[in-house]
Amino acid sequence: MPRRGDGRMLLALLVGIVFGFFGAMPLAGPVALVVFSRGMEGRFRAGMFTALGASAAEFFYALLAFWGFATFLAQIPWVLPASKAAAAMVLTFLGIAFVRKKADENVQAQPEGRRRHALALGFLLTALNPTLVATWSAATTTLYSSELVEFDPNHAWPFAAGVFGGDMLWYWLMLLLTRRGRGRFRPRALTLLLRTMGLCLLGLAAWFAVAFVRLLLSP
Repeated sequence: MPRRGDGRMLLALLVGIVFGFFGAMPLAGPVALVVFSRGMEGRFRAGMFTALGASAAEFFYALLAFWGFATFLAQIPWVLPASKAAAAMVLTFLGIAFVRKKADENVQAQPEGRRRHALALGFLLTALNPTLVATWSAATTTLYSSELVEFDPNHAWPFAAGVFGGDMLWYWLMLLLTRRGRGRFRPRALTLLLRTMGLCLLGLAAWFAVAFVRLLLSP
């Protein structure tokens, strides 16, 4: 007969899956843009490894937020400006790379590249995203107020594992859809799409850079 504690841990896991799945949905985020572009290039393994790295970083954010550490992290003065500066640099590099891309006229899949590079890219894009501290703090506060999950330290691990699984499920579905629809894009349209995503990444980089400067100039 299952124990009551096991049921609560299972509930924390399921709630984490829901939070992770819907949290990964916005396509304006840098990770979603990169994963989608990898799918459009036919680099599905690279896309999955990028998603894996991002989901791993999200796992730690969710874990720390559930424990309440995100609140303490946000109080360290140098963390926020440093993360904004780093995010601006990474996104600028990615945005320039995307803007310079040109799709192959034969619409063939591009080389997959090294898996560890894709893994590291996904992890860095998420780990250096300063908004996730506030996002997960707000998410766990909402979850706490709902009284749906008991905030026991032992439940932090299944909740974070669920977030990881929910993230991966969404990115897998995204890559599956791009795999099926990729052949419908002509090379010129695909090039335009990739360059548009590059401009979006540069826009995000500019936003982080402006936020960094404002933090430096604020009294």
